[in-house]
Amino acid sequence: MGQEGESDNISEILYDKKYTCPVCQKKFTSKKPRHSKLRLKEEHGDFFKEYEQLNPSYYMVNVCYHCGYAYTDQFSSPKPAQIKEIKEQVSENWVPRDYGSIRDFQMAVESLKLGILCGQLKGEKYNILATLLLHTAWIHREAQDYNNEKRFLNLAREYFLKVYQEDTSGQVDLPKLLFLLGELSRRLDKRDEALSWFSKLVSDKGIKDEKMINRAREQWMLIKKEKERQSGEG
Repeated sequence: MGQEGESDNISEILYDKKYTCPVCQKKFTSKKPRHSKLRLKEEHGDFFKEYEQLNPSYYMVNVCYHCGYAYTDQFSSPKPAQIKEIKEQVSENWVPRDYGSIRDFQMAVESLKLGILCGQLKGEKYNILATLLLHTAWIHREAQDYNNEKRFLNLAREYFLKVYQEDTSGQVDLPKLLFLLGELSRRLDKRDEALSWFSKLVSDKGIKDEKMINRAREQWMLIKKEKERQSGEG
């Protein structure tokens, strides 16, 4: 998807959203997509929605022009000690760069990596960090950079595993989390782990999400068939 080559069309889909940076308190703008104007092309097994015109992941992270603080709309407000840490680790080395324009692939990667760094520095929730890592994998998949896609899929899987093991907030979508752990494991060729996660989802009597259960059954069968085919070839 050559996003920068379709700027006329993209400019109609994007709008400017105004922000006040929670670290330096200065104002900046960040472009956001109008989802109602996007046409879905394909949805991948790990929930990556591929659209015809642009990838919304390019605009997921807001980057302050003035101090370099990068965050999504889901980040919590940084506390004074976290602001101090971000200023020391990010702002002191920051050369002002404008991420408020139409982003190309490199700008999207930089913004996501900055968001991950700032999220880690402020101790953001594992679920938010995992989601950022997953979106970073998706834009590399779209660019056909499969080595970096797998690298970020693996990192996302590690953080989603932390969510499963440690999140006690009660706000986690457990069926989707179990499915994602299975699907990411499958894509990383960890088939036995994938089967285990899909089985957990299907066999948990407390889970009533039929859509996720059916998707898990389909992926479970797919892996079984792949393993049978490989054993037959061996």
